[in-house]
Amino acid sequence: MYGFLVDVSRCIGCGDCQAACKIKNNLPVSSDLPYERNERSYWDNYSTLSAYTWTRIRSKKLVKDGKEIVRFIKEQCMHCIDPACASVCFVGALYKTPEGPVIYRADRCVGCRYCVYACPWGVPKWQYDKPFPFIQKCNMCYDRVIEGKKPACVEACKVGALTFGKRKELIEEAKRRISKGGYVNYIYGEEEAGGTCVLYISDVPFDELDFRKVMKFSYPELTQAYLGNMPIVIPSLFVGLLGLYLYSRRRQEVKR
Repeated sequence: MYGFLVDVSRCIGCGDCQAACKIKNNLPVSSDLPYERNERSYWDNYSTLSAYTWTRIRSKKLVKDGKEIVRFIKEQCMHCIDPACASVCFVGALYKTPEGPVIYRADRCVGCRYCVYACPWGVPKWQYDKPFPFIQKCNMCYDRVIEGKKPACVEACKVGALTFGKRKELIEEAKRRISKGGYVNYIYGEEEAGGTCVLYISDVPFDELDFRKVMKFSYPELTQAYLGNMPIVIPSLFVGLLGLYLYSRRRQEVKR
């Protein structure tokens, strides 16, 4: 299973990864954005992930060792090992591939948008401006991954902030970097939501970087126990209602 490691301490906020994502997936660029990359707020103009922005760089100002610093954080689909979005999709439009990426199959989608509400990171987005809309999100460049290539965002990163590889090896690499010092002793994504294929390490606590707090177990596990009993509950409920109906009908006949 593949994924990529995001090293927050190495990201310089150049936005090359976001530009590569838009080019690769033919996504439009907002016309009201400034085009001077030296502006620190440049990529923050994409205020959030959307149907047309599948990955973005946000900035966070904070104080470290008495000095004001800025850290840049790449955001995109986390590609959960056990994705909640896919678990609620009853038509299989969202699918967890063996290679790691969670992909979307538009030809199966019925537009229920359950995935939008199920994702703990709020990643899947709906094309509200389209008469026949689809769900849109990062697919980790699945077509490139199955060909043995890196995702476009990873290939575009020139400062080593993104590392692509097998998830197990990425965790080992993250622990190796952490052991050398200078990093918070935590890998975000190793356990969140049961584990994700996008992992983060940072030299600043994740709470200070406004990372979303997510439960450390698979979200589909919350519903599996209940859904597993549905084959028993539904027939039992039907039999019970049928019994009440027959009883009520018999009483009416006796009364007549």
